[in-house]
Amino acid sequence: MGTEWEVSNVSEVNVGNFRSDISTGLMLRWGADLGGNMGAANIDNENPFRPGMIGASRTGWFVYSGIEARYRFNDITIEGYRPNLPDPKEPYDVTLDNVQATAVLGVAWYNDYVGASFATTIKTPDYKEAPDSYYGTGGITFYAFF
Repeated sequence: MGTEWEVSNVSEVNVGNFRSDISTGLMLRWGADLGGNMGAANIDNENPFRPGMIGASRTGWFVYSGIEARYRFNDITIEGYRPNLPDPKEPYDVTLDNVQATAVLGVAWYNDYVGASFATTIKTPDYKEAPDSYYGTGGITFYAFF
């Protein structure tokens, strides 16, 4: 099985009262049978690999890397919403950082029955008062198809 590579643009617009943002980025993948696992790798610090997106592909592997920039208009998990207080619009003690970025680097392998992936991410803080200037995660995923 030969190898191939792809560069994809990853852009989103999310609108809602929970969180609203606009983002764009680039994903680079290199490996085997990339057409059969499109969408499995994501520029996401919480869940950078989704085995359920491996479609009809029977076997494959790939290395991936991506970077994304976003402008977040609102985020209730940061800014808060406290309707039971005398002034529900009173802000929390933190301020949403509207300009954010995330990067991911990972590798995935699978066959008809099992697979594994490893990914590491780095991101900028969600709020201006954060004690660190970046945050990282790492994850190992083992999965089975049946």
